[in-house]
Amino acid sequence: MLKRPLYTMCSAWCDQGDLRPSNQDRILARQGLLGGRAAGLFLVADGCGGLAYGGEISRLVVESFQRIWERTLGPLLAAPDEKGILHALRVWTEQIHTEAYRFGQQTGRQVGSTLTLLLTVERNYYILHTGDSRAYRMRKGKLERLTEDQSLVADMVRNGELAPEQAEHFAHQNILTMCLGCFEELQMFSAQGELRRGDVFLLCSDGLYRGLGEERLQKLFPEHIEADSARKLRQEIAPGVARDNVSIILVEMLPG
Repeated sequence: MLKRPLYTMCSAWCDQGDLRPSNQDRILARQGLLGGRAAGLFLVADGCGGLAYGGEISRLVVESFQRIWERTLGPLLAAPDEKGILHALRVWTEQIHTEAYRFGQQTGRQVGSTLTLLLTVERNYYILHTGDSRAYRMRKGKLERLTEDQSLVADMVRNGELAPEQAEHFAHQNILTMCLGCFEELQMFSAQGELRRGDVFLLCSDGLYRGLGEERLQKLFPEHIEADSARKLRQEIAPGVARDNVSIILVEMLPG
């Protein structure tokens, strides 16, 4: 017996935070039937504020994937090949990276943006990631981080040079070891898996998880998603604590 497809309930929020003069984060959340299949495309792109043109690069990422959603993804899903979907996501991301990197070379400036992307197709999910934005999943009351930060502080923790509790106060938390557009060769993390009814995903920029902390984030994680769930989660950051732009996308898997 074939399993019925799962559909998505989404709530999203993006603002400049409490201290930044502008917002260089960009988000994308799209849901619908593509190629006759229930699909959703969600991503957070955090333009690197310490580099040039952060907002322009994150905008390039979002606009490129918007075009992919409108023009390219449907034909791919109409002839389902689960391995082909993840390969296509990687190819498209490499192309965007190359465009951003060439722009940086032409302007003589180092440019970059994080990318954390979730694609849902009926009962399967695909994740693509570079930088220090994050993807989490809540399943049966357990919060799991699905991505690893590509940053100096994360490398130091993984190498045992810094304790996790010390990392929260490390002076150079914003130094990335990889992001889209910054380095000639892009290294990205990808994963895929099976969705379950009731799964709730969170995509966010560092402005959220640093503003709340992971322990508090788990306590505040909504069990079910409503239209204003992302806004309510943003309001849990104490005034003045959101030092960076804040992007939030919450996605719940619902039965068809």
